Amino acid sequence: MKTYYMPSFIQNDYEGYSKLIDLYSETKEVVSENVVLNFSKVEKFESNLLSVLGAIIFNLTRNANNVNLTFDNASKRQVQEMFIENKFPYVSQLEKTQSSGDSVNDTAISYRVFGQKASQQVNEYLNSELLSKKELPKMSYLLLKEIRKNILEIFSNAGAHGGNEIPFVFSCGQYFRDKQRLDFTVVNCGISIKKNVEDFLGKPCSGVETIEWALASGNTTRKGDIPGGLGMSLLREFLAEKNNNGKLQIASADGYYAESEGKIDTKTFSSQFDGTIVNIEFNMSDNKNYILAAEKSE
Repeated sequence: MKTYYMPSFIQNDYEGYSKLIDLYSETKEVVSENVVLNFSKVEKFESNLLSVLGAIIFNLTRNANNVNLTFDNASKRQVQEMFIENKFPYVSQLEKTQSSGDSVNDTAISYRVFGQKASQQVNEYLNSELLSKKELPKMSYLLLKEIRKNILEIFSNAGAHGGNEIPFVFSCGQYFRDKQRLDFTVVNCGISIKKNVEDFLGKPCSGVETIEWALASGNTTRKGDIPGGLGMSLLREFLAEKNNNGKLQIASADGYYAESEGKIDTKTFSSQFDGTIVNIEFNMSDNKNYILAAEKSE
């Protein structure tokens, strides 16, 4: 049996991503074992990152491992309940008690796994769980339609980048009322941006360089009908460059990229993630009304 103790804090920052990528790196070659992920030390796990944890567990089960999550400590009941609220399938149901706190169903966006050709299911998921949140910034119908289109393209590209080896996309989200932020995370395993871009350019690059290349206007590794970019130009402009003051985060291979309020932060992980993590964060305290630039001239 192999036991891995989860760190005390897993949050939407470089350190949180780094800890999860370290776990992926430590477990990706484990085969035919009983694996225990022990959460007894966890004080905080921001539940949109269940998409990353789910991808790690999927990789473990794919390698014929039996995976169990244990919480051991009664004080970790809140963490376990949060996983259940997000419909994370690897956690046993609990009997609710008055002391266990209020349901967070109205803030949770369910953990889901989609195949490469599940665009209709993804669209329904986005409409029912993400874009229907009444606390989202006020957007015109046309702008909301374009935001949805950008997110759908993230799913499409993530599925394509995963290749035939792991043809699935993992997603989860959470509205953090205390911070007035909504985080929604999409993950693929199999092939990183670094691998795709290096193959396309025919030269070695760092993880950060390849993320920046993929984000640059006009750059794509598209071949025929296979998507090749990241699919977030308008979303990036709305969230991270100006307007909403939200955030965009991308982790792939050993590269970390974060953009907020027009400022870019890049770092390098000590471990590699064979895939891509894309997190979009909406600033829910934003009370402005938004329309597309094209609507202003009408």
